[in-house]
Amino acid sequence: SKRDYDPYGKAKRVLSSVMLAWITYYLKQVKLMVASVSTVAWYFPTNMESEKSSRSIFSHPSIMALKWSLTSSVGTLSLGGLLMALTDFFLRQSIVKLVISTSCGCLEQLLALCSMVCAKTAEV
Repeated sequence: SKRDYDPYGKAKRVLSSVMLAWITYYLKQVKLMVASVSTVAWYFPTNMESEKSSRSIFSHPSIMALKWSLTSSVGTLSLGGLLMALTDFFLRQSIVKLVISTSCGCLEQLLALCSMVCAKTAEV
């Protein structure tokens, strides 16, 4: 019936899936930052006797990295998450169109392969 028809149904589904991917990639970036700072603090230890401050980054590196990622670096991490989510969305759309369509299949396969390689290298 016309009353149940939602003209923006597909757009809402696409937007919600991109937003979910954005949140997922943002949290992956936060996890990566916490692991990176902790690794750097472990790999480059400081002389704790010479440091008078107990609030040094190296005393609690994971907490400090989480604080950084949720305050001063939130814009950078969320922008990176958005770019990864959009890349993932367009990559999935190109693969679906590649499977469905048959015209110019060779060119589409080459573009899909290149975008997959770029997405995977950026993810690592």
